[in-house]
Amino acid sequence: MSIANCDVKLFPVFKGVLSGQPWTPLEEVVNNAQNQAAAKPQPSLVGMIKEYLSTLRIKSFRKHLMIYLLSFTGKDTLNLIFTYFCIFCLGVSAAVSANLLSMSIVGIAVTAGAGFLMVRFGPKFLFVVSYSVVLVMLVTYFVIYKVHPEHLLLALVVVSLIYQIGASILGYTPWAIFPFIPDLDELVTSQHRSGIFAAVMSFSRKASMALDIMCVGFVLELSGFVEGATSQSESARNMIADILLFGSGGLIVLAFMTALNFKLNRQTHTVVVKEIARLRQGGSKANVSPEVKQVVEQLTGVKYEDMWSKTPITTPHTLDRPVLKP
Repeated sequence: MSIANCDVKLFPVFKGVLSGQPWTPLEEVVNNAQNQAAAKPQPSLVGMIKEYLSTLRIKSFRKHLMIYLLSFTGKDTLNLIFTYFCIFCLGVSAAVSANLLSMSIVGIAVTAGAGFLMVRFGPKFLFVVSYSVVLVMLVTYFVIYKVHPEHLLLALVVVSLIYQIGASILGYTPWAIFPFIPDLDELVTSQHRSGIFAAVMSFSRKASMALDIMCVGFVLELSGFVEGATSQSESARNMIADILLFGSGGLIVLAFMTALNFKLNRQTHTVVVKEIARLRQGGSKANVSPEVKQVVEQLTGVKYEDMWSKTPITTPHTLDRPVLKP
């Protein structure tokens, strides 16, 4: 027997002696854990897909997911072509491009400030600020390409710094709103499924990122872009600039338009949490006030009469959690 195996086998004995409690051999512990895991019903693929799709029943989550995907895909699109934009459209080095992108480090401080603004003014204010800043800077990048100002590097540094401030707020806001979403689902289903909603967002994000990479590569190839070349044709350079402005900017505009109609905030979330608490305490749905009914129906997109369902829609792997108190 090796020293390592001896240590593993004797550890339960030493633990039992020191604690004064009966010890269980390690093999028995492992076997028991494996047997318990095998005894649990395993979720089917179809059941998991149905559960993921059930999250889209919540109106505010559909809007939130659209805002999230459009915003981050817009940022991804810029990051994908920014180095090409700097090298082939502006004539600066790849090192300058990397340094400009590294200004995203300001996001550490910006996120702290965004948290304060979130509490003070709400998510809609952050959406307006972040989208406005990002869109203006994207237009400015495009103008720099067309004009080629005398102090090019200085202009790029200033624009990139301001862009990263707006992009940091843009990246922070959807995840700051996310903790409110599962409470809407609990009001409808009487279950708290925050893990399912997080999984849907993460999966959708990865899928959108892969699709974005494929689409950008396809469009660049159509424009005559040659991978590895030291220079590109005019059509390829124009396409790179167009992707920056119309591709990235177009996605941000769509996200902005969706965010302007997003109704979930601290005030409306408080209404939801109070209604959940009332129902959990045995309150009757017939006694809901007209104001509360209007708010929760607007947020969930579900008729109040169909809320607080006792029919489980989760698969066996789902763990319900108690509602988070405000």
